[in-house]
This record gives sequence, C-alpha cells and structure tokens, in this order.
Amino acid sequence: MGISSPNFPGGTAGATGVFSDLEIDSPTLVVDEVNDRVGIGTASPAETLDVVGIGSFAGADASQSQGNVRVGIDASGNPGGELMYHTDDHIGLRCADSGAVTLAVKPSGNVGIGTTAPAQVLDVIGIGSFAMAEASLSQGNVQVGVDSGGDPGGELMYHTDDYVGLRCADSGAVSLAVKPSGKVGVGLTSPKTLLTVEGAVTLKEQASADTDTAAYGQLWVKTATPNQLYFTTDAGDDIQLTSGTAIAGAATSNNDMDLILHMQVFS
Repeated sequence: MGISSPNFPGGTAGATGVFSDLEIDSPTLVVDEVNDRVGIGTASPAETLDVVGIGSFAGADASQSQGNVRVGIDASGNPGGELMYHTDDHIGLRCADSGAVTLAVKPSGNVGIGTTAPAQVLDVIGIGSFAMAEASLSQGNVQVGVDSGGDPGGELMYHTDDYVGLRCADSGAVSLAVKPSGKVGVGLTSPKTLLTVEGAVTLKEQASADTDTAAYGQLWVKTATPNQLYFTTDAGDDIQLTSGTAIAGAATSNNDMDLILHMQVFS
C-alpha cells in the first residue's frame, strides 16, 4: 500500500496522490513500502525498524530518569520482556510479567544476577549452573584468570557425576578432588580415605604443638637441627618420633630401615 494524500503540494487541487514510499527529511524518517521497513537516521533500512543513532525511551516527559524497551508479547498479549533503566541506578533485564529484574548493570560496571545491588564486578544471588553443553550436563567448568599465553589460568571442574576438582588449566592434571562421599584426594581423583595424598607431604617446623583439642591428635615437626617429627595426643602429651637421623630412642640410622607409622586416634 502507499500513502494517500489529498491536495499534495504540486498536485491537482482536490486530487488524491498515492506514493510507494514516504520520506520525511530523509534520512530522518524513511518508510520502505516495498519491503515493509522503517528507517530512522538511515535511508536504507535493513530491518523492520532500523535506527542509526541514539534512541531515548523515557517513562514520561516528567520522569526521564526511567525508561523501558519492551520485546515480544506473551500468550496473554502482555509484553514478553523489558530492557529497563531505573532512576539513575541500574539498567536491568526482566521478563515483563514477573516484575523481578533478572540481570542488572550498575553505572560502576558491577553486574548483578538476582540482585539490583551488586557489590562485586559479578554478584550472583542464587545457584549458577555451568555445563559443557546441553547434551553433557554432568560436566562443567568455571575458568578463572588468564595466563601470559592468553589461556585460562585455572579451573573449578565437575566431572561426570564423579568429583569436583581444581586444576591449573594448562596442565590438565587435577590437583585436588572432592568426591560425593566427602573424601578428598590431593594428586589423585580416587581418594581411598577421608584424605588421600599421592606423593610426599611437607610440614613446616614449629616450636611446639598447637592447642590441644579433645578427640584430635597432631602430627607436626619441631624446630631443631635437624628438625624432629612429633605426635601430640589430645591430652597434650608430646611423643617424639625421630631424633637426628634415627627413630627416637633407637641407635640405628633410618638410612638402614623403613619407618612405618600406624596412628589411630579414637574419640
């Protein structure tokens, strides 16, 4: 359809003119009748509404610090979603029928999901789900930081209903794994006991044991030259396990024997 205009300037008085397109101070406003498109700021609109420039959407002339852009219509005929600007406070996204702002961006650059008052660069109120793909929801990764080569620095990963792990992303090896049972593995992903360590454990020497706690024993290294291995009971009894290069109280060097410690603490 065209634009019908009686008494159009330049036409016959009383006649009706039909025009295929409408241009008002082109490219201020252009209607492309052939493709059913409207251009604002462009004479060649490429979409149903094509705006080249900045648009301002305010709730009312008296309240220009608030504005909404509504997108889509739900099954009931109500607006489907909104991009909103709220009183010099935040830009938000929400499903228009819910009223709750799902995502908010503050002037500071902080982003809130589930909150309009984010205290950090990204502040999430609720539970986040990170999956590799819809077809593989049993695995997911959260990557943290970027190394000098531009690769992810580290990862918190969930592996196929098996464990949650931490690793340096470039190494591929999981440094720490937590199983659904609560068992923790350091250097392996299949811990056998509450804490299983694959490899040597290094203990920093100290002058004395920590404060005694009922039902808990302590294994620690006492400051000496060379330092000494101790076990302290929950009653505060310090038991020296090594002396110099031998077992405490023994004359044989540990170069000639294996030291096996079996320690059980019962509550």
